[in-house]
Amino acid sequence: MLFKYRQDYEKTVMGFLSYLPDFKNLNNLRQEMKLYNNPDNHFEIYLFSKSQQSDYLGIIGLQHEPKFVVVRYIALAPDIRNQHYEKILMQELQNTFPQENITAVPDYTYLLKYLRSDQTNA
Repeated sequence: MLFKYRQDYEKTVMGFLSYLPDFKNLNNLRQEMKLYNNPDNHFEIYLFSKSQQSDYLGIIGLQHEPKFVVVRYIALAPDIRNQHYEKILMQELQNTFPQENITAVPDYTYLLKYLRSDQTNA
């Protein structure tokens, strides 16, 4: 399941972001969090969990444009970093945005193979 970011998830999101090399720098991490705390932009982050009652397993950072969702990055907990969970996460994303085309920044285009075949990738 995907849960849209709310400010009370900030520390959890920051923890997941710290797994990514770009956000090991505290300045970069703070700048990224400003994107998600500003409601006037197209940047969104979702937390990923198996169910409403379970712990969060990761996050997915998006840029949401009309008719498109761009995957900017994903960060999964170290013990579940594998193709199985990447596939589940991408299918959840597709279920959350069934009318949008899903694409990704170059580092994450490998994730697009996990989308159902009826998805048109740009």
